[in-house]
Amino acid sequence: MRAKSLILLAALALSMDAARAEYCEGLMIGSEPGLTDIMKNGRVQPDFDRTAPALPSNTLGREAFSSHFYIRKEGKPVEGNVTVDHTNAYSVEIMHPVIKGDQFKEQREGDYVINNTISDIIIDYNCNELENGGTSIIFMEIFIDTEEAAKACGAPTHREPYRVHVVWTKFCGAKLLDDRGVSLGTLAGSNDVVRNGVTEPGWALPSASATTDAAAASQVPAKLVYSAQPNTTFFIQTNDGSTQSFGTPRFENDDSKLIVMLGSTFDGGVLSPKPKEIVVHYLCDVTAKSPVEITMIIDLCAKDVPPSDCDSDRNTGYDPIVVHWKKNCGVEDGSEGMNSRQVVAITLICVAFSMCAVASCYRYVKMDKRGAEIVPMGPELERAFVACWNAVMSFVGGESHRYEVVGRERGESSEGITMAIGKKMKSSSGEVTVRFGGTSRGGAFQGSGDADTGTSTYGAANGSASMHVPGDGIDSNDDGIDSNDEFDNADI
Repeated sequence: MRAKSLILLAALALSMDAARAEYCEGLMIGSEPGLTDIMKNGRVQPDFDRTAPALPSNTLGREAFSSHFYIRKEGKPVEGNVTVDHTNAYSVEIMHPVIKGDQFKEQREGDYVINNTISDIIIDYNCNELENGGTSIIFMEIFIDTEEAAKACGAPTHREPYRVHVVWTKFCGAKLLDDRGVSLGTLAGSNDVVRNGVTEPGWALPSASATTDAAAASQVPAKLVYSAQPNTTFFIQTNDGSTQSFGTPRFENDDSKLIVMLGSTFDGGVLSPKPKEIVVHYLCDVTAKSPVEITMIIDLCAKDVPPSDCDSDRNTGYDPIVVHWKKNCGVEDGSEGMNSRQVVAITLICVAFSMCAVASCYRYVKMDKRGAEIVPMGPELERAFVACWNAVMSFVGGESHRYEVVGRERGESSEGITMAIGKKMKSSSGEVTVRFGGTSRGGAFQGSGDADTGTSTYGAANGSASMHVPGDGIDSNDDGIDSNDEFDNADI
């Protein structure tokens, strides 16, 4: 471990001496979007040079859990590789930093182009729980090969690769005690976020041990706030009857995509068994189309410390409450109603239904269609429905039906029965005879035949109808049949 740190420091010193006179016009890095307080035109600012003394700007204390940098290249885009490394103590690992953000995501996908679009670089430090803590030197290297530097970095002509380092330090403090009396939840009186001072899985920062893909996959996914949700409300309280001051909640997130604002507890407060609200408002950038990670830090202090003065310098020896989650910005997650694909699908369905309705009206009025033929492809749809029905009935043991298409005879009235009345239809039991007498608008329909189960005679107009089944003695009269009645899709 010691040899590795010494080798890194030696390599860092040599590379910086070699690149002291180099620069790359338009290459900017800032601690906030649009700033150049870390690098301007490829030259590292004095506070982040290896020779800089320890300053508040380049020395991070135990209160910092992550750092955000924003890189861009004005003018001609350039292909460059950004890496981050660190040193450790002689015998132990001080931290396990995890590098994230758009720049590293694009590099993992093979895209090394740095252009005028601001890309973020996020470093989660993941300090280990050491007895006495420790300080690590962290350096970020930007490397551009000779050919790319000559094309995009401007004069003087580059005869060597462009390579510079941004250097700062991070102190990892000793592990402090968790305040066992503090709880935080998403409902009043609940502790689903922090229970007895310990952050619950899903709300905690990613574990420092999750340095491999397999270990990261075993982590509980971070809680997600959907795109349409404009705010989140937390409730903080003590569950042991005690009181304690807490400072103003502070946030670490990508400011280029999301602005996080407090809606309450602007100056902290005093914890008690009565829950206090912490309202968090979100303001996403209109161009953001991805989840944004948010870390909320709440410092805890003694009773005699005013809440407005409660910070990491005046805590009581307890670790702050740290909560981590994600907020969707511009992501189509269904929370904002229908997405574009759903809108297109619903529109197509509505258009198809409207066209079907118009076509059905036209076929009814102009083409004199009746029954299932009114609807375009109606008989086919009806046949398919009957087939599906019979399949279901055969599965559940119900009664199935036979579908028959019977045409209309030439000369028959369109206002009469639309089936081929009078045609002989064979069945498993013989022939069925249907006889219509009397006067109707379409004339009289007659037919003859016998069935081995009996005979039936139906009267029309002013006649009578009777049905006789041999052997049963059933006789009925009905004068209610009107010649103007219409029979559609009669099942004979």
